[in-house]
Amino acid sequence: MLLTNVPKKSSYKPGEHPRSQENLIHEGRPSLYEENKKRREVLATETGWEGFKQIARELGLSASELVEQIGRRRLAVSKDLSIEISTEET
Repeated sequence: MLLTNVPKKSSYKPGEHPRSQENLIHEGRPSLYEENKKRREVLATETGWEGFKQIARELGLSASELVEQIGRRRLAVSKDLSIEISTEET
């Protein structure tokens, strides 16, 4: 059996294809800031990431925009002082 319509694997890494980059800055999507966003990487547990996305949904934001708002200090993050996190090993 000969497969003739199998697409070639792209030589671009995720997010590096020129069309992917154009989608971030084209006229149809106005920039909210004076600079364009860049792809970043965050490492988190599944539980932590799902919780973060839930907070974003509750605020009506994307995960990306939640990070942006926190980083620009437009959204404050506070620590619940009634919870102590132990850093000591038992």
